[in-house]
Amino acid sequence: MSKKTQQTIYKTLFAKTELKSEKINLNAVEDLQNIYDVIKQDGDNINIKIRDNIDNLENLQVEIDAIFEDIKFAREIQEVVIEYSLVLGIDIPPQSKVAIDQITAYESSLGNARSEVEASINRLLNAQDF
Repeated sequence: MSKKTQQTIYKTLFAKTELKSEKINLNAVEDLQNIYDVIKQDGDNINIKIRDNIDNLENLQVEIDAIFEDIKFAREIQEVVIEYSLVLGIDIPPQSKVAIDQITAYESSLGNARSEVEASINRLLNAQDF
């Protein structure tokens, strides 16, 4: 085989190899862009869901705060009931004792819930930063 023929064969083979390589590179670039598009769309959807959950938790916080306002008012009434009972020298009525105990339990439980809701909002806000 002549040197000229060899060079022609090598050039042809090299060109085909180069084209195959370029095709692979183009496919990889296209594949990467396609998977990025999917990831971005899915990530955006997750961010929307996180924002919805944050909104729901913030609404829950408002509801809990409203109940705490009711508890504050109940505590004022409780003081009146206790004061009148002391002035009159009678025991606090049983239903008032039950109400006081239940309000105390709700206050504790809702205090814990408020802390957890706030912590959840903060965790979701941190999770949204991607």
